[in-house]
Amino acid sequence: MIWLVIPLAILGIAASSTMDEIRFHWTRIFAYWFKMPKEGPLFSKAEMWFNPNLSHVNKYKWVKNKYLQWFLKSPLVFITDFWHLLKFILLNSLYGIITLLLIEYANVTISWWWLLIGMNFGWGLFYETVSSIYGLLHDRKTIK
Repeated sequence: MIWLVIPLAILGIAASSTMDEIRFHWTRIFAYWFKMPKEGPLFSKAEMWFNPNLSHVNKYKWVKNKYLQWFLKSPLVFITDFWHLLKFILLNSLYGIITLLLIEYANVTISWWWLLIGMNFGWGLFYETVSSIYGLLHDRKTIK
């Protein structure tokens, strides 16, 4: 199983590079692949999923239920747009590498599946905690 480390690293690097490309260099190639339609809506459905300047609203627009909206904003955010799917692939590539190395060299006896779930849960918990702190600071307007 250790042979999977290199393909996982390549997959993670490709996801990271694509995240930067669509976020900071959209017009270089992706704008040509997802051109605006000549008639009808201002943006195509594909561009609304691939372009992070537009797709960040996808987690809010389909669902009115606040609990389901929370799942789309947090644990299931990777289904709302391409940038978050790439982030999911990047993080899980890294988690996969860590898991393989732990099982191979540290003789960890926990199932690889539980290790991946635990790393995703830990990342999400810490991410939401830090994000909440920023929200609280903003609400208190402590930074001027």
